[in-house]
Amino acid sequence: MNILKIRQMQEELNEYRENFRQFKLWENNSYFYYEKAKESALWAERYDYGEDENGSFEDSPQYRYFHLQWDEVLIDRVVELYRRLGWEKDELLENCIPVQDYDGESLFYCVEFSKLHEKMQTIGDDIEYGYAVFLLAKLVNDKSETYSTYARKVFDGIKEHDLMMLWDWYENKKVFIAMWFAPQMKQARENIKCAVQHCGYQPVLIDEKKYNGQIVPEIYREIEESAFVIADLTGGRGGVYYEAGYAMAKGKPVILCCKEQERNKVHFDLAQYNTILWKDKKDLYKRLFQRIETTQVLGHSAD
Repeated sequence: MNILKIRQMQEELNEYRENFRQFKLWENNSYFYYEKAKESALWAERYDYGEDENGSFEDSPQYRYFHLQWDEVLIDRVVELYRRLGWEKDELLENCIPVQDYDGESLFYCVEFSKLHEKMQTIGDDIEYGYAVFLLAKLVNDKSETYSTYARKVFDGIKEHDLMMLWDWYENKKVFIAMWFAPQMKQARENIKCAVQHCGYQPVLIDEKKYNGQIVPEIYREIEESAFVIADLTGGRGGVYYEAGYAMAKGKPVILCCKEQERNKVHFDLAQYNTILWKDKKDLYKRLFQRIETTQVLGHSAD
C-alpha cells in the first residue's frame, strides 16, 4: 500500500486519529532515546580509540562501522520508502553516501537515517506520519543499532496504540500477471509491472520465477496467493485465458487488458467484461494504474 491509498482511507481511519496522535508522541520519544544512545555510543567509541595516539577517529575503520550501525539506511531501501510515500527524487536521494564496511573491502551506498527522519517532519497529518514512521522502521537493517534503539520501540508503540493494521498495509501483496511472453510484448510487460508496483503490489510473472517441479501447480499456487490477477489477452494465448478462468473460479478479481487492434479477437466468453483496450505502452500504464487505484481490489470485483 502507498500514501495515495492512505489518503483515500482517511474517513474510515478518523476513528483511529487519536491513536495516531498518541503514537506520534511515542515515536518522538523513541527518536530522542535513539539520538541519546547514539551520542553515548559515539563518545565511548572515540574514547576507546584513543585519538591522540592513533590519528583522527573520523578516518578510522571503527568510525565507518559506527555509522553503518547507527546512522545509515541502504539506498535501495530508501528508494522503496520514497516510492511508497510518493516523494520526488531530491538532493538527499541523489547525494547518497558511499560507506565502507569495517575492513574496507565492501562499499555501500546509503542515506543518513537522521536526515530521513528530519524530512519526515514535513508530514503534517498524524495518520500519514504514522504510516511513514512505520515504513522507515521496517526498512532499517534489523541487525543494526538503529533497529534495536529506535525501530523496536516503534513497533512496541504500534502494538501499544492498537495500530496493528500498519503491518497489513505494509505487506507487498502479490499480483499474478498472465500474458503473452513474446518479444513484441516486452514494453507492455514492463509497463504492466510498473503500474502494479506503483500501486504498492508485487508483480509475479511465472517465467521470472524460480521453482522446482511442474509449472501448472506453481501457477495455481501463485494465483491463489495473489490479491488479484491481471490477464492481458493480446495474442489470444490459450494459457492466459486458462489462468484468467482459474482465477475467476477461485473468486479472485481479474483485470482484463488487450491491445485495441485486437479487440475483435477477444473470446466471446469474456467480451462482456470491462476490458482495458490500450493503444500503446503509455496508455496501458495509465489506464491500468487508474483501474488498480480506483478499485484497489480489496475483495471487490475488478470487472
